[in-house]
Amino acid sequence: TVLTVHDCERLNHFSGFRRFVLKALWYDLPVRRAGAVTVVSQRTREDLARLTGQDPARILVIPNPVSPDFTPSARPFNAKFPRVLQIGTRWNKNLERVAEALEGISATLVIVGVPTMAQKSTMAQHGIQYEVHSNVTDAEVVALYANCDIVVFASLFEGFGLPAIEAQASAKPLITSIGQPFDDVVGDTACRVNPTCVADIRRGLQQVIADSAFRQKL
Repeated sequence: TVLTVHDCERLNHFSGFRRFVLKALWYDLPVRRAGAVTVVSQRTREDLARLTGQDPARILVIPNPVSPDFTPSARPFNAKFPRVLQIGTRWNKNLERVAEALEGISATLVIVGVPTMAQKSTMAQHGIQYEVHSNVTDAEVVALYANCDIVVFASLFEGFGLPAIEAQASAKPLITSIGQPFDDVVGDTACRVNPTCVADIRRGLQQVIADSAFRQKL
């Protein structure tokens, strides 16, 4: 029996007796009984070992693969009015700070997911031009990557962060977070920003848009 754990974040939404029971059923017992335990990143390995008390040496890191459907796009970069792709609208995807960072920058924020009313209000407050794509097929996601200019994935928490390597497989400049798991997943091959700092996200956006040599390097 091989158990694969993508992240341990969901457990943070529970407390007390319910958390105790779910921790036992989701992590402690499965990890103890599995013949092999794999995780998708070093961050998840550390989190799982700390959570279950298991020896980290027993937990094997096997990174996520990227689909071969994501291929480089020949679309020229639109520096005057770039399309900025944002994958996801959950709390950790950091849409609100990205919207605030885009204020005053001529761009279209292309969102995959369903924004909340609060998120829509934030985007309206900061004058963000945006479009929403929900219930998309795999082929439509590939096309959204191909037709964007920048991928911003300033996530607050990820077990791995698959959009990071999907962006790079699509040959798009990537703006993503400092820290794990992105230290391992992309290293210095992306524009790295502090995801809790609007000014730093804005700095990354402006650098990618204005600096063609830096953009080409990414």
